[in-house]
Amino acid sequence: MTVPISCGGSTVAQGINDNGQVVGYDGPWPLTAPQGFVYDIDTTACTVLNYPDSYNTQAYALNDAGQVSGSWNTGAYQANGFVAVP
Repeated sequence: MTVPISCGGSTVAQGINDNGQVVGYDGPWPLTAPQGFVYDIDTTACTVLNYPDSYNTQAYALNDAGQVSGSWNTGAYQANGFVAVP
């Protein structure tokens, strides 16, 4: 089965857990920087993940507890990692 996912602009899915939650990033490039998201396949709800004061937040993976790992950049394009805990 194929499920279309859209959380705004150009959506890129990166990971899925056993609960039907998908993480990734999207954005209408090159107009704005990507933002991370968590998408719930059952409810079609899309939760935006943006690290505070960041540029280019991307979510890469999540576990069955809903913890999300990803990265974000500063305005000077310095890469940093994060773990978001629900």
